[in-house]
Amino acid sequence: MTPSDLRRILGEYGLRPLSGRSQNFLLDEGVVSRMVAAAGVLPGAAVLEIGPGTGMLTGALLKAGASVTAVEIDHGLCRLLRDRFGNDGNFRLIEGDVLELDNQEIVRSFGLGEGDRWQVAANLPYAITSPTVMKFIFGDPRPASLTLMVQREVAERMVAKPGDMSSLAVACQALGHPEIAVRVRAGSFFPAPRVDSAVIHVRLKDSVERQAFFRGVGEGRYFQVVRQAFSQRRKQVKNTLRSLARPGRDLADCLKRAEIPESSRPEDLTPEQWVAVAENIG
Repeated sequence: MTPSDLRRILGEYGLRPLSGRSQNFLLDEGVVSRMVAAAGVLPGAAVLEIGPGTGMLTGALLKAGASVTAVEIDHGLCRLLRDRFGNDGNFRLIEGDVLELDNQEIVRSFGLGEGDRWQVAANLPYAITSPTVMKFIFGDPRPASLTLMVQREVAERMVAKPGDMSSLAVACQALGHPEIAVRVRAGSFFPAPRVDSAVIHVRLKDSVERQAFFRGVGEGRYFQVVRQAFSQRRKQVKNTLRSLARPGRDLADCLKRAEIPESSRPEDLTPEQWVAVAENIG
């Protein structure tokens, strides 16, 4: 699709890209195909799409045989999507804000039962990237995977290594397996954003994997420790977790038992090391 094609389609509905809603429409059909491939979409797959825009990714998902529930907040784009896909029995449209939807409500839209697999695929509005990722990796029920177009910098943060870790990286790597699938130039969108993008694929861990990872610590306690440490990320871990340690515990000694250097800061620790920290501070 060319920018003039997109302008024509939007013009037919009296629409234009709104910067306030981070509307940068993907034009490159090759990138869309690679997104669908990265998501591993198979016939019959249940896929939640967020911010479908004019439906380029939607059409590719439907062509792959997916059952698609699309969530779009823009009323004008909803009219366009209904006209384009309304007669397809595998397409459902929810007009609203995905951050205000309950995950149970989303699963019901597919007619799925408890434990059934579903996926998320989206060219995300960049302004809602972090809250959207957190919604689905912590939510109940959780999808099997996320395949998201995000700012390249955000994608790189999600797959970061020790020395550059963030709370987002720890969450994604503790609860899933993130990898950058496609790097996308700004010119693949209209209007072109000021930054390059990337498609990040996160296969989320199932309950057995999560239980094995968190061991006896518990997911809630683990992230309580992580959030507290990253709330003062420039400080050494031994100085940020005193309020969470069991009375009488020496933080330096706890870190030594966890085989973590006493001078460590939050960005230095792997997701696995946070398990050891949570275990040793009690």
